[in-house]
Amino acid sequence: LDDPTYLAYGYEKIFGEIATYVAQKNPSLRVLFIGGGGYTTPRNLEELYPESTLEVIEIDPEVTRVAFDYLGLRPDTRIVTYNQDARLAVPRLPEGQYDLVIGDAFNDVSVPYHLTTTEFNVQVRALLKVDGIYAVNVIDRLHSGRFLRAYVNTLRQTFAHVYIMRDVPNWESDRQHTYVVVGTLQPLSPTDLNTAAIQAGRGRPVSHTMPQAAFDSWLASRDNILLTDDYAPVDNLLASISLASSGLSIAEQHYNTGVGFQSRGRLDEAIAEYNEAIRLDPGVVLAYHNRGQALAELGQVQRAIQDYNEAIRLDPQYVRAYNSRGSSYNNLGQLQRAIQDFDEAIRLNPDFALAYLNRGIAHAGLGQHQQSIQDFGEAIRLEPGPALAYRNRGTAYLTLGQFRRAIQDFDDAINLNPLDAATHNNRGNAFLELSNFQAAIQDYSEAIRLDPQHARAYKNRGTAHRRLGRYTRAIQDFDEAIRLNPGDATAYANRALAFTDMYLDPKAQLDAQRAIELGFSRPLLEQEIEEIQARR
Repeated sequence: LDDPTYLAYGYEKIFGEIATYVAQKNPSLRVLFIGGGGYTTPRNLEELYPESTLEVIEIDPEVTRVAFDYLGLRPDTRIVTYNQDARLAVPRLPEGQYDLVIGDAFNDVSVPYHLTTTEFNVQVRALLKVDGIYAVNVIDRLHSGRFLRAYVNTLRQTFAHVYIMRDVPNWESDRQHTYVVVGTLQPLSPTDLNTAAIQAGRGRPVSHTMPQAAFDSWLASRDNILLTDDYAPVDNLLASISLASSGLSIAEQHYNTGVGFQSRGRLDEAIAEYNEAIRLDPGVVLAYHNRGQALAELGQVQRAIQDYNEAIRLDPQYVRAYNSRGSSYNNLGQLQRAIQDFDEAIRLNPDFALAYLNRGIAHAGLGQHQQSIQDFGEAIRLEPGPALAYRNRGTAYLTLGQFRRAIQDFDDAINLNPLDAATHNNRGNAFLELSNFQAAIQDYSEAIRLDPQHARAYKNRGTAHRRLGRYTRAIQDFDEAIRLNPGDATAYANRALAFTDMYLDPKAQLDAQRAIELGFSRPLLEQEIEEIQARR
């Protein structure tokens, strides 16, 4: 603790050597740490590079306090700390200003899934300079592990060059190890990296980069999944580590294999493995639960509920089974039964953010929007990262007519996941209600760019154009909305109004008739058409 230049662990030394390489070009480097850990590497860089700018995102203020009290972080430190979830903090930082981003938030049993996804990698990439580097520690087995493969495959979707580094060059070993995964936009030379450490007098370099041929062969040797905000089964990908450490029974081996198939979307094969695990050991609770999840994903919801029932019978304290069964009841429209399950999950674990989120969805389905807002708020308090809770709360505020509060939540949701078309569409609806038609059109256009099949976004943009008197453009959007969803009565009704605005009454009458056939209110539509005609 008295010597900040001392780094004990191999991955810390690799982080230090990457920083040395960056500082060789720019001694006043700007570095962001995602995860404070023990503040070991931030303190190291603060000591070695007095011109540097160092920032740490650490979600837990207690970790920062411990670093000040016991781990040598000085009261007058230049290190700036943001005690926030990284998914909220990163989008608020200046783009294109960082030389190096270091991810130190993962360990072998606890990995915040929302920091592993393509959407988050895009946000990190935006922070980096053109020659910037993103380096992350990942603990896994190189060959039999699944999380490292998934993470590397995901990072390659965002960064042109991805490397795996370790402190000993044993690429045949399958022992659990801490690797450093590096993403860059420009090629990174391992030779230059080591040379920089030698020239800086840091001693013999420890960074060893996996040779490109070995990397390509390793990545191609097994199926690899893509981690996204909608699908990031990190716990399942890491399950083999915890199971293998205790010595696997044959039933557990089948369960473990099933987890692997499930994480890659091979659901039928996963179910077969879970079946065998249950045949060999009918008491494997996790096998029932995971088989239920696979069945639910295949649309076999009733069979999934039977598996969740059995998991709960075997372990009445199994929180995830109550949450999963509640989600299945949600999908069946049995919302009261769903709420009962979410209530029990929350009773057993009051800090289970996902159960609050799901219960909020059920309350919203019952029209209980105030209750849903409370649940979404609690989900956000417990786990600020996932965008879905913000989007759902924003939708509840929108339904209640609280448009500005809705926009605030949609803003946060878009910061966390800028690629979600539904959130852009919903924020556009809020702007439309506030008569901010240009802002609404921008959001609807972005929703359409992200999802060209988004019929509602075309319809809503058409409404905004019509409110601005752009009747031809409105009709074009209504045309596309109807092409994508020919059964949308509202789209026909809105196009009828636009035709009326343009004095094209015969066309308006045809659309009005079709809208009424599809269920639109005849008195309401005829009244609106008459009011337009009266203003001529």
